[in-house]
Amino acid sequence: TMFLSTASFTALLLTLSGMEALVLTQEKSLSVNLGDNLKISCAVSDSSQTWTISWYRQKAGGGPSFLLADTTRAAGLPNRFTYSEPGSGYTEYLHINEITAEDEAVYVCALMQFNRLLRLENTTY
Repeated sequence: TMFLSTASFTALLLTLSGMEALVLTQEKSLSVNLGDNLKISCAVSDSSQTWTISWYRQKAGGGPSFLLADTTRAAGLPNRFTYSEPGSGYTEYLHINEITAEDEAVYVCALMQFNRLLRLENTTY
């Protein structure tokens, strides 16, 4: 069994006049077995505007690396990493199928608007 804990942090890196504070929410902890499929959520508090969610992974001792967003994928990213578009409200999911020990990392969802970073939220796996 592998343990997925979420240490959340939120950083407002851009302030737009008239914009209310945005909140990104991810699970605080998950438990997963090797070979299982995993779904990590990233919920945005305001779905009234156009956002783009980007997913990043940060392995121990390294910096964050881009995984995927919309139709863009990191070069060499296995097909077992996918995301699903939001349904009701604005919650997007990162799917990791057939979990391996190498998948252990911090998974970060980043909220983008007009190519500018608005918020970050992370999940430590």
